[in-house]
Amino acid sequence: MTIIDTIFANIDRLSTLDQLQAFTRQELNRRHINAIAEYRGTTSEEPDDEDYIDAEEWVESRAFYRTLLADPRCPDWLQKDIVWRVLGEEEY
Repeated sequence: MTIIDTIFANIDRLSTLDQLQAFTRQELNRRHINAIAEYRGTTSEEPDDEDYIDAEEWVESRAFYRTLLADPRCPDWLQKDIVWRVLGEEEY
């Protein structure tokens, strides 16, 4: 089961984005996953160190948020929490 599948299989146990991020960190740690592959549209067959993001950073990244939002299993409360988190990062 992928990490995203595991998140959504347990989504009923979570009620905030912070809880989801903590759960994801624990799951990544349990699986001994230290980095996540980032595909930036390159055609290189051999990824290099720049094609990976630290797992701790990934859980806080917009790439992670986009992955959650793109999944049809994403509940409304999570969509709202992500939007508010991203809007809170913006300076007006």
